[in-house]
Amino acid sequence: MLSVPLPWNDSVIGVINLQAIETRLFSPEEVEFLVTIGALLGGIVEKGRLQAEAEEQLETLTALDGARAELLAVVTHELRTPLAVVRAYLDLLADAAIDAAGATRPDLSLVTEWREQAIGQVTRLDRLVDSILASVRGEGLAAGLARLPFDVARAVNDTIGEMAPLLREHPLRRAGTWESLVGIGDEGRFRQVLEHLLENEVKYSPEGGAVSVGAWRHDGEIQVYVTDDGPGIPEAEWESVFEAYVRTANRPRGSGIGLYAARRLMNAMGGRVWLESNGYGGSRFMVAVPEMSETLGDAGGPEAGVMSEAGSDG
Repeated sequence: MLSVPLPWNDSVIGVINLQAIETRLFSPEEVEFLVTIGALLGGIVEKGRLQAEAEEQLETLTALDGARAELLAVVTHELRTPLAVVRAYLDLLADAAIDAAGATRPDLSLVTEWREQAIGQVTRLDRLVDSILASVRGEGLAAGLARLPFDVARAVNDTIGEMAPLLREHPLRRAGTWESLVGIGDEGRFRQVLEHLLENEVKYSPEGGAVSVGAWRHDGEIQVYVTDDGPGIPEAEWESVFEAYVRTANRPRGSGIGLYAARRLMNAMGGRVWLESNGYGGSRFMVAVPEMSETLGDAGGPEAGVMSEAGSDG
């Protein structure tokens, strides 16, 4: 048997063995030929390994770059909502400050509430900055996403309260028992999605038109809808609006990233978001998270939780 190394630069990456059928001596020419073959194979093997490593690193870098680009785009978009809310509260504070002498002023507790709401939105901006830092580490849009029990009805109520300055020119239709509706997901990100949907409805609702919100238990989920009195989104576009950077003809404003982010976030927490008819010639956004098994009961409808006065519409 003749063994020769597989060299690469100054190292040996393997050995090639040649076994003869009968015992014999290999000639110098055969040895030299096999050494040459070994050197060629060593180069081929090592270059193949290096190429595989390079391709793997390229895939990693591509995924990392994609995660960073995605999250940066989403965070840039999401910064708009808290900034808009802060601006609205500051407008209210400014209006209160410049009231004419003798005019009715908001009481101190209301002004304090506005201040706290504005600070809350600034805190949200801090969380978004943390998301940017997570993207730098390559963790992507769903970085740090929780799947924990939370009261969906309370989350809806709190979100509506935070968005009150933006909703003040649009009547809000809601009714019901406001009972506890416990779902599984990331409450902060769920509220982020709901904030975006409410802002969308304010943006595209007819002047003075109402915004409707509802929630109920159904088929093992806690489902929440948001809609307005406008014509809605054509059924043919119900799926395309959730793609990145897509803007429809009747909703040309915006970056086209909000609904894409909403679907990514809801999917990552085990929930979902979709569009369906609101029964009044328009469409409504639906979001859902799994219901806590301990709270499962009969499949409900608009009679439970947060609802529209018009039932399941808006």
